[in-house]
Amino acid sequence: MKKAFKGLSALFMALVLVLAVTACSNNTEKKDENKTETSKNKEEKVDKTALGGDLSTFAYDIQVAISNADAPFGTLGSYAEAEGDAYNAQDVKDAASQVPNAASAFDNLTVPDSLKDYKDKLDQAISDLKDAFAKRADAAKANGIDSVKDGAALAKAVDAVSKDSPSKTAFDKFQTEYNEVAKDLGLENMDFSKALELPFAAE
Repeated sequence: MKKAFKGLSALFMALVLVLAVTACSNNTEKKDENKTETSKNKEEKVDKTALGGDLSTFAYDIQVAISNADAPFGTLGSYAEAEGDAYNAQDVKDAASQVPNAASAFDNLTVPDSLKDYKDKLDQAISDLKDAFAKRADAAKANGIDSVKDGAALAKAVDAVSKDSPSKTAFDKFQTEYNEVAKDLGLENMDFSKALELPFAAE
């Protein structure tokens, strides 16, 4: 009887030991899994922070290109309503001659390699930005901005260009697409209209 009792005690102790080892093993595995998950989250956060910096640098390049593309429109806007000697027809003609090629300011914009996962979205955004300025050039031509004779006529043409709906729609689409990428990288929305010398008129 005593031997049987001892045997059962030994078996019970062995079972307790097995269960303890198993529980310890499970806890270790869970801790390892949690460490791995935490490490992955940290790496992803670091990666997105670095990518956010690259996108911000690219945004600066975009702003410079917008400023260059919009420069002739800004010059034309500065002469709107000017009278007498203040209206320099040659300067207006020079600026107007640059308008048709305004969209070429974006030809050298290239999405950084580090942002390859967002390349399609950013390429589409730049395409829509170029389209915005191509449409703005079309509006300028349609309103005879290259052949106006005085500041009053220029003011009318400039106003029509600033209110051109197709170019504004394309510009807004560009901003939306860019800001979708910015949001994914934890950045604030960018308002690229601030880089416009001739801003779009409020509706």
